[in-house]
Amino acid sequence: MNARRTGLVLVIFAALVAAGLVGWSIVSGLNAAPGTIVESEEMGPAPTNTDEATFVGRPSEVQDIVMEAREGAIVGMDRNNPERIAYKLFYDTLDPQPGGRFRMERPRAWIFLTNGMLHISSEAGAFLHPPESREPQAGRFTGGVLIQYYDQDAADRALTASEAGERSDAERILRSVEPMATINTATLHFDMIIGELNAPERVLIEGPEFRAGFDGLKLNIDEPARRLAFLRTERDGWIHWTPAGSDDTTGASPRADGAGEGAPASERAQTPATREHWYRAEMRREVSLTVGARAIEGDTLELWARVLDGALPEGAIATLRTSRDRSGDGASGESDSRRAGDVEAARDEVRIEWAGPLTIRSLDAEPEELRTEHITARMTAPDRGLVRAADDDAGVDITCTGLDYAATSAVVTLTGPGASGVSITARDAFELLCGRISLDLIEGLAPIPGPGVLRAVGAAAQPALQDPLAPAPTREISWRRRADLVFATRDGSIDFNAAAPLREALFNEGVQARYDNASASGQFMRFVFAERPDGDGAAIERVMVEGSARANAGADGSVGAERIEVGFDISARDVTPRFATAHGRVRGERDGATLLAELVEATLERDERGSLRIDDFEALHAVRVTRADGAEAIGDRLRLDSKRRIVELTGEPAVAHHRGGSISAGSMRYDENERLLTVFGAGVFNYSQPRELAMGYERVQIEWERAMTYSDFAGRAEFAGSCIATASPDEFSHDVATGERIILDLTPRSGALDDGDLSEERPETRLLRATVYGADVESPDGPLARVESRRYAPDADSDTGLRLNRLVYLDGPVIIADGEENTLEVPGAGRLLIEDRRPDEAQAQRDQERQPADLRGTTLFEWDGSFNVERDRGYAVMDRRVRLRQRAPGAGAVTELECEQLRAWMDPDAIAENDDPEIAPELRRVEASGAVYAAQRGRQLIGDTLVYDAVSGQLEARAEPGNLVTLFDQAQPTPLTGSVLRWDLLRDRVEWFDAGETTAPR
Repeated sequence: MNARRTGLVLVIFAALVAAGLVGWSIVSGLNAAPGTIVESEEMGPAPTNTDEATFVGRPSEVQDIVMEAREGAIVGMDRNNPERIAYKLFYDTLDPQPGGRFRMERPRAWIFLTNGMLHISSEAGAFLHPPESREPQAGRFTGGVLIQYYDQDAADRALTASEAGERSDAERILRSVEPMATINTATLHFDMIIGELNAPERVLIEGPEFRAGFDGLKLNIDEPARRLAFLRTERDGWIHWTPAGSDDTTGASPRADGAGEGAPASERAQTPATREHWYRAEMRREVSLTVGARAIEGDTLELWARVLDGALPEGAIATLRTSRDRSGDGASGESDSRRAGDVEAARDEVRIEWAGPLTIRSLDAEPEELRTEHITARMTAPDRGLVRAADDDAGVDITCTGLDYAATSAVVTLTGPGASGVSITARDAFELLCGRISLDLIEGLAPIPGPGVLRAVGAAAQPALQDPLAPAPTREISWRRRADLVFATRDGSIDFNAAAPLREALFNEGVQARYDNASASGQFMRFVFAERPDGDGAAIERVMVEGSARANAGADGSVGAERIEVGFDISARDVTPRFATAHGRVRGERDGATLLAELVEATLERDERGSLRIDDFEALHAVRVTRADGAEAIGDRLRLDSKRRIVELTGEPAVAHHRGGSISAGSMRYDENERLLTVFGAGVFNYSQPRELAMGYERVQIEWERAMTYSDFAGRAEFAGSCIATASPDEFSHDVATGERIILDLTPRSGALDDGDLSEERPETRLLRATVYGADVESPDGPLARVESRRYAPDADSDTGLRLNRLVYLDGPVIIADGEENTLEVPGAGRLLIEDRRPDEAQAQRDQERQPADLRGTTLFEWDGSFNVERDRGYAVMDRRVRLRQRAPGAGAVTELECEQLRAWMDPDAIAENDDPEIAPELRRVEASGAVYAAQRGRQLIGDTLVYDAVSGQLEARAEPGNLVTLFDQAQPTPLTGSVLRWDLLRDRVEWFDAGETTAPR
């Protein structure tokens, strides 16, 4: 948006008003100096100044007048000041005619005003002076009428010379002085009775800075009110004005907006000495104004002016600085040749032309147009429909139906029908469509009190980084209620010559902005502009959107909030966001991902391909992020470091969900390069998958106190510090693992992903292995890892509705459950406690079916080596100094077993298919080897191996060659020995081999 071009067009209306007033005052003959209309306090308003002047002597007879002529001159004295000369009329010959008529050859009239002198000359002249009249009543000047205005200094010198009797010296003085203004016409008529002045032919006016011409002039003086009543020119008028420049460096004159002489009558106290008059001027038909390459065209130009005591009030026309006034400012850094060019351009000729009449009327009451102004102007086009303005050099075109300029306050207003009746187009910059716009040239404010559209056109619509042959994208802003533009000011007026003339743009209600594929909307939008660091023009510095704010960046996502603010890099050649913030109910969306928060802050930059990317990002308060793949993060603060590709999430607690898992903790960080999640401090992990993917568990929960890490590449989650893992295969099962450290091995990621790419097909997330570590695997005195398993059955008599059937504790320095191999391993000393609390009814059923006894009651296994279970084979083994203690329900005796290795087999099918909490997996076979010792109910057995077949109920003990199996029985005084012992537990029958077959009942 280039406001400088707009300003060059708008500022010429000030020149239009000034030029019109100067032209009017000179044509009317009432102007003693540029900007000062004279209605002489002493002589009255008539140009010939005869209404209050007297002839010397008594003009009762023609002869008296001739006698008093005194060598070809008639002198009139001021009626109110007899010592003051009001006029002198010189002539070559004076020819009296009947009826008080007089003819003159080469008349020359000197009319002395309060601040200068009018010199009127022609080839001939005549006037009517009846004997009974004290003054001439009417007359004319004919043949090359020339009216010249001289300043006070020239008038005093000429008067002094004439009083000394040196008439030729006085005329020589006037010829040597350049008049301040001249008027040329063929004939000039005056009628003092009706107060009329008439020049029916072509009138030309010239001054040091202007020239004007028109056909026919008629004006009337309101004698009682001592004012100009009416002025009219017939046709073909023009004014050419070349401003001479100003030496004023103190700034613009203050506008008359306070009390005092410069204020409108409604705002100041009136005094009896103050005479206030109001005037309206109108130019009709084909009115045009040009200033160099700038032009305005319309059908009618109207002017309103206030006059106090014959002069424009102080500050009636606000003084505005132009590029010419600032061209000498060394701070601009421009060369002398550049500044000289500015001065030359500032002195372009102002040309006003019209084809119809010009009329000026006095008004009886203050018009509405002057309520707060001293001078106003209005251009309209009732015939052609549109007022047109253009600046070919700046490439600006304006169309509207009405153009108003308040000269005192320096405010330009453009109006048009509907919401797009005003069109301002700056070629290769912008196009503005609205119904009304005002521009305060002093304060730099431009309100648009209605809907409108502002769009980029030409080169401004073509992004700097886009292919110039590609179609220009849409770049526009629309609003429904109001817009306000704020321009840079300097020394009391708009600085259109500034590098960033437009400083702010504010839009209200229903604001829609589109930029390339991006868009923004809200109830309020504010743009802030700044000068580029290299001084080459302006750039957008900030954009603020409020009230249901929403920004959509196409493929880069969208965001909605109560308030959005974006800062831009003003050094970039194209519009490049530098930072962005969103406040209040923030909702962002990108690539199927959603962000919710109360505050979002981000820094942005362009990558090597020119695409925008987030450099640093932070979301605060009630943060929730959901990705297209279902991943979710919830917390109080989320921060993204784009360069390091690190995401940090904190909260009380923060929660992250991904691929069936969720983490709840105070602080966590995700390194996208390494696909590594790190959780600082205590937290909770929940893992939910189908049973077949998670070792038969649908849900697993892990709590820890110190830290947690998860590598997506390795597929490993590690938890540290008093860890507790719980899992429930079903509503009747509850498993708990505790340790100082827990490691879960999951399906690993096959490779890295591109940024934001969630489309890669990946295997289902499967729990491959779970490892629980004790506090110190090197020290047997440290806390061991433990796995606790509980199985329940429905029980209507229980308060909880459940009854505990089985309880299992597994302790060891390390416990490893392999889901792929379906194994369980304790690679070190440990213990296994099994408590079977099934009711007697279940055992009675098993007894009735003649099934072998199970391990109901409490059973404790201990070992010093290792413990391994192969679930698919139904196989388990314990090594090194294995110890077994078992107590049946209600029994006081304890069954003991010690050996170096203990192996057991169960039915693998029963293990896989058994979902009945009342039934334990069926034990098939148990083997103990290496210094076996067994004791039960007063019997003790020693051997090298022991085998228990649960299907047949047979127990067999063997000895290595050279050794014996020994059975101690408290019921028998002598131990029994042999190489092989077989014990039928169902019939309680013992058989010995290799020592003679011996059978002993239990």
